[in-house]
Formats: sequence, C-alpha cells, structure tokens
Amino acid sequence: MINNEVVKGGFKTSALLMLALTGCQTVNTNPSAPRERVPYVQLPIFIGSTPTTNSLQSYDWQLNNINSTDPITWNGSYLQTQNGKVTLNFNQNHISYNVGCNQLSNQYSLSKNTMQPIGTGISTLMGCGELQAPEQWLAKQMQSPSELQIMETEVDAVLWQTTADGSWLQWVGKLKPEVKYGKGETVFLEVKPKWQYCDNVTDRKCLEVRNINYDTRGLKTAVGQWHLLDAPIIGYRHDESAQRVLRLTRYRTPPTDTKGYGNLYKLDSVIETKTLAK
Repeated sequence: MINNEVVKGGFKTSALLMLALTGCQTVNTNPSAPRERVPYVQLPIFIGSTPTTNSLQSYDWQLNNINSTDPITWNGSYLQTQNGKVTLNFNQNHISYNVGCNQLSNQYSLSKNTMQPIGTGISTLMGCGELQAPEQWLAKQMQSPSELQIMETEVDAVLWQTTADGSWLQWVGKLKPEVKYGKGETVFLEVKPKWQYCDNVTDRKCLEVRNINYDTRGLKTAVGQWHLLDAPIIGYRHDESAQRVLRLTRYRTPPTDTKGYGNLYKLDSVIETKTLAK
C-alpha cells in the first residue's frame, strides 16, 4: 500500500481549493550542484475524495507542484522556465502526458483511488535534450501504480497523485470546453507567421488568419479573407518561422465567459506547415 497523507471527504468551495494550491511545497534542487539527500518534506493536508473516470476525464490537467524523490531530475525552477507545460489527460481507459517534448500514453484501470497501468506505454520519438530526464521520470511514475485524490469546484479541480516511490504530484484541472459548452464545430484556419497588433490603442497582439473550406475528399473549395483573430486557441503555441493551417474545434461561448470573444478555439491538429525561407 502506498503511504498517502490524505484526509478523505468532499467539498465544493473555492476557498478550500485555494488552500490546497497554496499549501504545497516544492523541493528546490540545482542539477549542477553536488547531489544531496532530499530533505524531508511535510506533506500538506489535502481534503479530497476518490475520483471517478468521468471526473478525471472532464478536465485538462496541468502540473502545479511536485516533490520528487529524485533531486537530479527536477530542477527547482523547471515549472517556471519550461517552454511547454507538463500536462495530463484522461480519455476513457487511456492517459496521455507531456513535459513539453514527446507525447506519451498508456492504458490504465481505476479501482477506488488506485490508478493501475495496463501493458507498456507508447511514445513519440523526438530528442528532448534537457527535458529527457523529467520525461523519463514522469513516464516511470505513470507506468507504476499510484493513488489519486480529487477535489472539484464548479469550474476547476485539483488532483493529488502519490506515486509508488513516495513522490507526489499536484495537478490543476480546467474544465474541458466540450464539458462546459457542449459539442463544438470543426473549422480550419490558415495562420500567418507574424503577429499583428489587435488595435491602435493597446499593445495586445492577434494572429492574422483566414478560413479554409474543404470538401469530403480533402480538397480546398473556398478561402476566406484575412482578418485578425482576437480569441484564444487552446493547445496552440505559435511559431513565427512558418505559416500553418490548423484544424480547430470552435465553441460558442457566452461573451462574459471569454472576455467578450464569443468564441473559444481548441487545436485538434496542424495539417499544413510552410516554413519561411531564411
């Protein structure tokens, strides 16, 4: 049985959520410094409940805090300086996770609050440089049994994971758009490389895009006019070195919920990339 300092119980208040977020501690380590014994860290009291498969897959999870038993793997400033965010996603009996390089996944089963991996994990095969060690460590944790506790509010959640080697990870979850807003519609946008100012008053920058229509054979049938997109695209990291065509899911949202946008976009895939000549 994995040792886990967790107080079970339900809740529905944002105050308790904030308490959980601020109560955690992170061990700061420097990979260039001599290796030292990891100091004992008193785990904060986490008031949570046993998760269900439905509750786990209702959120997009992002790593918020960690205490690793391996002081070399996790740089103390890693969570603040990483190019990509450490993410976790549950989809039925699969989990997928990413530290900003490869996409990794494996099957799992959930019995009460124990997540048990099934079979071996799979991964894309990119070279990751300094992200290789954190990626390998996370894969090892996800491919071993761990215990989960969750607490939810109306819009977000916190997931507490205690792994087989005694490490703990705290994930913050944002409700998925399809859960919050219902089924979206598929759209295709071509995105220019260069950012543009959204207006003549502020310094906000927008993407310059145009709509692309395809027929059932995947052939372009219509191309729209270029315009500025003043709305977020979940999961998209813009790179000014190439022009791209994105397959997106568009959700119609209340203007008050998305700061007046009326639309929220989520990246499905990049289907075309034209690299600019240097």
